[in-house]
Amino acid sequence: MREINKYQNILSYKINLNEIIQYENGSVKINGTNFETIKNKIYIIYIDQHYYIDDREGNYFILNKELKVIESGVNKAFFSLFNYVGFQLIEDDIIYTGVIENNKYLKKKINVWGPTFCFKNSILVFLKNLEIIDFLNFKNEVTISFPLSTLGTCLDGVIEKPYQVAGFSGIYENTLVCTMNSGAILLLDIEKGEVKGFFKDAKVNSGVYQKEENSPIFLGLSHWTFIEINAETGEMLRQIDIEDELKRVTNIADESPCWFGVAIALYHEGLFYFYGHRQFLGIYDPANEKIIDFHKFKFEKKQTQLKGGIENLQVKGNEIYCLDTANTLHILNR
Repeated sequence: MREINKYQNILSYKINLNEIIQYENGSVKINGTNFETIKNKIYIIYIDQHYYIDDREGNYFILNKELKVIESGVNKAFFSLFNYVGFQLIEDDIIYTGVIENNKYLKKKINVWGPTFCFKNSILVFLKNLEIIDFLNFKNEVTISFPLSTLGTCLDGVIEKPYQVAGFSGIYENTLVCTMNSGAILLLDIEKGEVKGFFKDAKVNSGVYQKEENSPIFLGLSHWTFIEINAETGEMLRQIDIEDELKRVTNIADESPCWFGVAIALYHEGLFYFYGHRQFLGIYDPANEKIIDFHKFKFEKKQTQLKGGIENLQVKGNEIYCLDTANTLHILNR
């Protein structure tokens, strides 16, 4: 793996079917063309040949593939729901949450906690609070609640604490896969709000992805563990300790504890791309259970490191895009 290019003064970027880069002066380029309408820091989703853009200050735009504005306004923000676009908007001082499905806005006045959502089969899954998952069915306007307290408690050191959701990883048919702060994996029926599987000792609290569209297989990489689960059968197919691999690529002695772990992981076309230490990028191959490539960045300033957040690690073909805390976008080729 080698670095082939880099751009300075990048605040945010999006690599998808089209390349979108935002520079520090506020200008936005889409496929090399300046787009002057939005000047603030932006959030962009590209789905179904449309760009959904908001500046996190209440202003929003929707563009078609020709970059023409087809809708704009205020008091609306977008978020990604895997293959759908979610939104929150304010109307008459009321906050609504919903999803765009077949160009229609499905919305509901609901109380939500945090930015964690999922959507499938006209059912919006969201956190009502730290301890309750709600399932809102837009077809019949019925909401089912699942209290996490039914799972019991988990150990945080020597203290018993209630389970809390870390994130939603996706939905296979009617089964929601979600990670827990404790490292557990929970499978829930989104139509009934019932448990279909619970892996208390999965040891993965993030970085879990559906292997491919319409597949029941979910893969995860976090800290020192790789997992593979079947959401249809509720089975743990593999759970691999990758400490030896991490020690190998970082030259940690076999007899020493492994202080190095996977902090952020992105799954793309059969491989996991991950950040470890603040200057380390690696590629893990689930097929052979090996780290097949890695790169150690040498930043100009000692305090510079790879920027946190999965949005700052993106892949397109053989190119890997990494943003650092000095606002430099690094492009590597594997």
